[in-house]
This record gives sequence, C-alpha cells and structure tokens, in this order.
Amino acid sequence: MGVANENLSAFASDPSAVANWVKQNVQAYPGVNFCYIAVGNEVDSGNTQNVLPAMQNMNNALSAAGLTRT
Repeated sequence: MGVANENLSAFASDPSAVANWVKQNVQAYPGVNFCYIAVGNEVDSGNTQNVLPAMQNMNNALSAAGLTRT
C-alpha cells in the first residue's frame, strides 16, 4: 500500500491526518495483513523535505493503533 505524494505535506505537518488515514485505510480492513506502507515513492524535488517527517508520523500512528510488527 502507498500514501499518495499529494498527502506528504499534510502527513509531515499533521499527525492527526496520518492517524485518520491509518483508521480509514488500514484499520478499516482487519482481515488484511499489510506488510508495507510506502511513504514518498518517486517524490518530486519540491516535496522531498516532507518524506522523513511523514514517515515518522506514519510510524507513530501505526504504533499508537497497535499495528506494529514484532
């Protein structure tokens, strides 16, 4: 699964946007075993500064939802 590049800016600056995305796109499908979520695939140069913060917010949102691999 992947996060659309147009979401990177919001995901980098708003942890609640990421938490809502996780609820709608991951938790809404309890029977699906997601292995990977791509954040920032083929990003244009004007958006590269958002990749790391968006990834960090995604990791935090997944952890808060109890969706981590052990």
